[in-house]
Amino acid sequence: MNKPFTIQVQETEQKIVEIINTSQLPAYVLKTMLINMINELDNIDAEEIKKYNEEQLSQEKEKESDK
Repeated sequence: MNKPFTIQVQETEQKIVEIINTSQLPAYVLKTMLINMINELDNIDAEEIKKYNEEQLSQEKEKESDK
């Protein structure tokens, strides 16, 4: 059985905090790493949105051609 989304979010946050705390890296290094990760996540998010919009447009065209 899948865990509820909110539990998955909490567990993921806790794991990230544990990793950061045990890394013993300076704050500026962690900040740079997190900024890089956020930028990559922004790119992934933009691609997912683009793909979703393309799929929606394709589905709308299929519905129109069925008429």
